[in-house]
Amino acid sequence: MTLYSGQGKWYKGNLNNIEELSLDINLKGSEEAAWKKSIKSYIELTLLQNNIPLTLGKPMPKLILDIEVIDSSVEHTSSYMVDFSIYDYGLSEQKYSKAYGDSSLVKRMGIYRIYSQEILGQSTSSRVYKDIETAIRKCMNLLINQWYKDNPTKSL
Repeated sequence: MTLYSGQGKWYKGNLNNIEELSLDINLKGSEEAAWKKSIKSYIELTLLQNNIPLTLGKPMPKLILDIEVIDSSVEHTSSYMVDFSIYDYGLSEQKYSKAYGDSSLVKRMGIYRIYSQEILGQSTSSRVYKDIETAIRKCMNLLINQWYKDNPTKSL
């Protein structure tokens, strides 16, 4: 198994005051509906155990899990990508500077990625799904650890 981990740009404190998340899972390259459901259940349970409730009514902040699988039964190597990203409403510094004192500030808000963790890997066809699950657990642990760092009073 080959594993590469990457992280997008984000800064300490981005997960500060994140009290609840909505969840979306995108799975490409596999039609395993039961497997996708078990991944969703794992994520929901892990978030609830860490007092981060999931909401259905609020669009943001949103945890999006993208999974791409290239499961090759012909080749010896199968590949995958697991990407955890949290998106939220925000305002760029430039837009904020221009709109300072403007009552229509909310109209200038956009959706920004505030957290990202990505793992790329290669495996055999017989192990690719187990390796993806391992990558998901690793990304979940990193997310929860960062959330506790940004919200230290939540661990009390």
